[in-house]
Amino acid sequence: MPSTKLLLISLLSATMILTGCSVEGADDNLNKNEETPQVTDDSNDQAADGSSKPSPEDSSQDNDQPNSGHPVGGGSDSNDDSNDDSNDDSNDDSNSSLKVKYPVGITYAADSSVNFKTLGQPYQQDDYRVIGYYMPSLDGSFPPSAIGEKQAKQLTHINFAFMHFNDQYQCDFAPGDDAASVAQIISELQLLKQHNPNLKMLFSIGGWALSNDASSSVGNYRQAFAPANRAVMAQSCVEFMENYGFDGIDIDWEYPRSEDVDNFIAGLSLIRQKLDARNKGELLTIAGAGGAFFLSRYYNKLPEVVDQLDFINLMSYDLNGPWQGVSKTNHHAHLYGKTDEPKFYNALREASLDLTWEELTSLHKSPFTLTVDAAVKQHIMMDIPRNKIVMGVPFYGRAFFNAGSSNNGLYQSFNTPKGDPYVGDASLLYGCAPCEARNEPRIATYREIMDLKSGNFGYEYYLDADTKAPWLYHPEKNIFLSFDDVSSMVYKTDYIKSEGLGGVMFWHLGQDDQNFSLLNTLHEELNGSQANSINGEENTGGQQNDDDDSDDNSSKPNTSIQPEKPTISWMPTTYQRVAGNAEITVAWNMWWGNNGDNWVLKVNDELVHSAQLVKATPNAQSASHTFNMNDARQYQLEVGLCDGDECTFESVSITVQ
Repeated sequence: MPSTKLLLISLLSATMILTGCSVEGADDNLNKNEETPQVTDDSNDQAADGSSKPSPEDSSQDNDQPNSGHPVGGGSDSNDDSNDDSNDDSNDDSNSSLKVKYPVGITYAADSSVNFKTLGQPYQQDDYRVIGYYMPSLDGSFPPSAIGEKQAKQLTHINFAFMHFNDQYQCDFAPGDDAASVAQIISELQLLKQHNPNLKMLFSIGGWALSNDASSSVGNYRQAFAPANRAVMAQSCVEFMENYGFDGIDIDWEYPRSEDVDNFIAGLSLIRQKLDARNKGELLTIAGAGGAFFLSRYYNKLPEVVDQLDFINLMSYDLNGPWQGVSKTNHHAHLYGKTDEPKFYNALREASLDLTWEELTSLHKSPFTLTVDAAVKQHIMMDIPRNKIVMGVPFYGRAFFNAGSSNNGLYQSFNTPKGDPYVGDASLLYGCAPCEARNEPRIATYREIMDLKSGNFGYEYYLDADTKAPWLYHPEKNIFLSFDDVSSMVYKTDYIKSEGLGGVMFWHLGQDDQNFSLLNTLHEELNGSQANSINGEENTGGQQNDDDDSDDNSSKPNTSIQPEKPTISWMPTTYQRVAGNAEITVAWNMWWGNNGDNWVLKVNDELVHSAQLVKATPNAQSASHTFNMNDARQYQLEVGLCDGDECTFESVSITVQ
């Protein structure tokens, strides 16, 4: 394996002009406290990484981190505007046969002369992983039986969360869990393989609450991988896997310190050896940091870590949240950056990469926009195989309260209680009764967010053209709510296909809506009807990833005056009524051509919605409409693009039960 220095030096263009850059304050700015440091968006303090896979049902943490059943994902990295270069990047192209054609926002290291096309071989081309974490709900509201045959066939892996290293440093059930009850849940999950024999089931050991630096049990993780206990740990994990019928092991230690990394690699290597010796195709994975602060702990040895793994799940969410102490709202899992969003100090400059300061700063710009794209590109820059990189996405949202009213709440000051468990007004997230019942208004599941969006609560929906991220804003209550939805998932699956990544992971299954809309979207876009196409809707602004095909006339606008046929985005064919109502969302897009001057939605030939469009724009347009159906029957939905009264229609049939 080439040295880190040789690998990274090879990324630099031979013609790059290395500018002199002061190292003053570089070490001083790095907060070496084991606790997550606090930051403000206009200071030089070190960044805080937020918690990944939050579990609204679990609020057992007492350190100042997001309420989380699972990992701290991205994490926010501190701002440093003192003497660094801003990250005003442009998007790069890839070797994938599918390429993003619409404008995007800021991408990572695009002006560093890194040739991303040559890095991270091989590319994944099909059979993408769709990995869902399953966490038993405390109230029993999401038993294994809630996962139906359709969902079992859409998933490729289920990670059961969470197990723990006990005081003998062995794989075991988590403290306080009833072993018999958990074993019964595991047995019920295993029945899903009757619907999908290729479904893989892994157990996840750790999670933020049990393994973060401030946890009372973090010592068990450090000691389990230490030389004296490593053999016991590895053997116990393999035996635990075999005893409960799992197909692999997922390590969610959040996160090994720099002094733990060699032990971590050695422990992973030993587990790998034991699994390979069994010759049953059993898997070893980890949940990896999505933010530069925690990633910097092991970044210089990232290739050695990933060498032991079948793939790495990036916790590319929780990039922003109230725990970090910044003073501006922002998306918590946005794909791309935006020029005017808060930027953060790049902690990868502290990662002992054996580079000169000039080499380091040319590779890792600072301050930078903390995004999903940044997390992925930082791994590709270390030549991690793309087919081993799995993008993490959230099935939940983060709420900011007392947010400023400008820009519809985005990039505005806010005042939200920090710390876990939550102490304060549980009703802050207006309209979310389940959040209040959990005493955690800062986190809402996708199902709950859709209820807020469709209900008569006063929330307004927005989708950013550059970052590809949606949010809700309540102008009267001053609430900003960041989340992923069907639209943003399409953009993320576009990215996965375009970049040749290994698939997608999400936290967690129980947070999807009643129709499993997010899981359906991930499956259809990656392994279903849309697997061989790029479906993200085009938006104005940002930078376009289209340099390879500038002469391809098929990608040029068609200025025909006749409206072209729209494409209805994927949607379920069957909807279940809840309390007598089924909520239906119809979304459409069109790549090129004349959009006409209005669009209409008909249900069983009856007009239910119409809206104006920008006529003959060279940019693709899209729109959506949400409505409720009361009667159990079949419906024919039609979307028409119209120029005056002349329309062209696309239709789809659905059934309400």
